Amino acid sequence: PDQMDWDRRLDTDLDNLRRALRTLLERDEVADHLAMAIDLYQYWMHVSLHVEAMETLRAGIAAAPEDVDPALLVQAYFVIGVLGAEITDPKAVDPARAGLAVAESTGSAALVARAHLALGAAIVHASLGPEGYEHIRAGRDLLAQHPAGLWWEPAWERAHLDFLIGSYLSNDDPGRREHFERSIADFERLGDRAMLVATLVETLQVAPAGEAAWAEANLRRALGICRDIHLPYWEGHALKWLGWLHKNRGDRAEAIEALALALPMLEDAGDHACWINAANHLIECETREGVQGMGRARLRLAIDRLQGLGGIGDWAFLANQTLTTSALVLGSDGDLDTARSLLGHLERHGDGAWPEVAAHLVDELGAGSTDPHPPDALDAALRLASTALAGST
Repeated sequence: PDQMDWDRRLDTDLDNLRRALRTLLERDEVADHLAMAIDLYQYWMHVSLHVEAMETLRAGIAAAPEDVDPALLVQAYFVIGVLGAEITDPKAVDPARAGLAVAESTGSAALVARAHLALGAAIVHASLGPEGYEHIRAGRDLLAQHPAGLWWEPAWERAHLDFLIGSYLSNDDPGRREHFERSIADFERLGDRAMLVATLVETLQVAPAGEAAWAEANLRRALGICRDIHLPYWEGHALKWLGWLHKNRGDRAEAIEALALALPMLEDAGDHACWINAANHLIECETREGVQGMGRARLRLAIDRLQGLGGIGDWAFLANQTLTTSALVLGSDGDLDTARSLLGHLERHGDGAWPEVAAHLVDELGAGSTDPHPPDALDAALRLASTALAGST
């Protein structure tokens, strides 16, 4: 129940904590450095310091001597994998894979189970194929045989592992909701409001699987809790999901309000993939409503950020989404030639991702609404969009 009070105390001491971590590393006290960084795991996540946490742990791992406790290394890799998954960072996959190798070398099924979960989470959220789901299922099966707590208070750790399994299982797995429900009940009983919010927000992942009403109720409950406690990472993602729900219902004004609030929180968390997705939804709604927002600047920033996300499986989807929104903005501003070139590229080279909004744009722009000779390469289309967006309206 005093969890958020402790977070605020850590806020006050954060500079001292950073100095302590640096000092431990400078003195080659690597095990203590890693243990301290791992102890801050929940705090890093609560206050959206995912990137800093991962960099801190990477520095410790890089400095680790050969005789460092392998169980400590596995836990450090686990934290990197999970935090990296939460911000869709494909660079978390290799450390998580290294963690699994270390875990397997120990012969500990409990360590292997947790390493599978971290690697599966990192792969799934980077949309790098079905291997991620295989790791999540492997971790779940091993945990069923070795359920005892290992790193944290057993009840909390069980709830946290259920949270991870629910968040990263595939939607065709019938046990996904059960893991979420168990995690929600456990975090509620333990008084961990932060992880309760996290789990409630993540249930939106099952919305396409026929659980939309349940997931939306969870989302609204999470936002209600966020009025009382400071959880920028989870509140930002909750607002992104809420904006998506409003947009899909045609409630653009409500979508604009939610998405505009979400963007700075996603920015602070370093979750560029979710920022790009949310920005595109916001700009589409603003353009349709005739709102003079920051659409052009945000689209150019989205294009810049796409260059740093080349390792994620959803890159082409995000790029096509950004091109579609760019065509909408440019067409609305009268630059029909560029809009038609972008739409022509999407129509011919969208790899099956021909978004509904792009199809509507073709109808809106009229006959001959796609360029018969659009850019062949996706990066060329993005450069074309960025250059046009930099021009005056």
